[in-house]
Amino acid sequence: MAQAQKKNTKTSVWQRFIAGAAWASVLLLWAGAASVYVNPSWCSYAVVPGMGFPFLLAGTLLMLFFCLLFAPRQAWIPLVGVVACFGSVMAYCPISFEKTAPEGSISLMTYNVHGWGTAKNWDGDTNRTAAFIAARQPDIVCLQEAYCADKVMAKIKKTMRTGGLVHFDSVKLSDNRLVCFSKYPIVGKEKVCGDKMNGAAAFKLLHPDGDTLIVVNCHLESMHLSGDERSDFKKMVERNPKVNTNRTSRRLVSKISKAGVRRGLQADAVADYVERHAGTPLIVCGDFNDTPISYTCYTIGRDLHDAYRVSGNGLGRSYNRDAMFVRIDHVFCSSHWEAYEADVVDSVYLSDHHPVVCKLHRKD
Repeated sequence: MAQAQKKNTKTSVWQRFIAGAAWASVLLLWAGAASVYVNPSWCSYAVVPGMGFPFLLAGTLLMLFFCLLFAPRQAWIPLVGVVACFGSVMAYCPISFEKTAPEGSISLMTYNVHGWGTAKNWDGDTNRTAAFIAARQPDIVCLQEAYCADKVMAKIKKTMRTGGLVHFDSVKLSDNRLVCFSKYPIVGKEKVCGDKMNGAAAFKLLHPDGDTLIVVNCHLESMHLSGDERSDFKKMVERNPKVNTNRTSRRLVSKISKAGVRRGLQADAVADYVERHAGTPLIVCGDFNDTPISYTCYTIGRDLHDAYRVSGNGLGRSYNRDAMFVRIDHVFCSSHWEAYEADVVDSVYLSDHHPVVCKLHRKD
């Protein structure tokens, strides 16, 4: 009988330990999901659990698997944890039933072209990035980091015109250039916000139905991670023993937090612009430098629809360097539009970003 009691005591301690570990993973996951509501200006470190959401989700799913194997009675804890933030999971990795866009829909592309690439990205006077865009013949193209000399831009414009993109305008943010190419006349532009090379610009397009369409092109604050820091992050994810995990983590958290504060202020400015133009057909797109689980996306998308969440599938990795499997390029639209066929074109490596495309149909 004494042995039975001792065995029951060990079992009880084991069950409590598993339950505690399961609750810890769930609470961290919930913190990541809830971080979208916290303005980084209030707490700069709030951006970190949001950035780590996929790792926190993976940890909770691993805990669920562990519980099913060794402590089935505790499996409900991680299961409830995942189900409770199902909306966040779908925002990060949506599953959509494929629907073909109706006739008359407009096609849009947003693409961080990273300065139009290196010298290798040119075939004579033709830039391969511009040729790729023109070949797809979108109706509207928003480009970030499209800086180049005027004579180079003249060559790019010539290539774009082969795809019907005859209208062009741009807004400079220091050495950055936010560009809009369009098949529709561009009748106005304005800077929404700007902080050195980062910010947003609004372009007013004349839609064929007679309405003015506002397209906000964003390039929000980046993490400013150096090549070595991105490399260290990749090694850390791969559990490379040569990298100092503690030192690397502290350095990355510091940079991510500081950038998150500035990006949050820019997101507030874009959201204010959207609110001031409520009732106008509007699209907000670009390189947000933030994941779907973020204050940035939540704030900008508060009164808009996320085109990828509505009509995309999977993670949609739009930044293609190192071990950062994230979607940081986004398309949001006002309720005037129905989103279709959102996709990340991950077959083209002309920049450190993949282009994001979608089709938008004007509702009756």
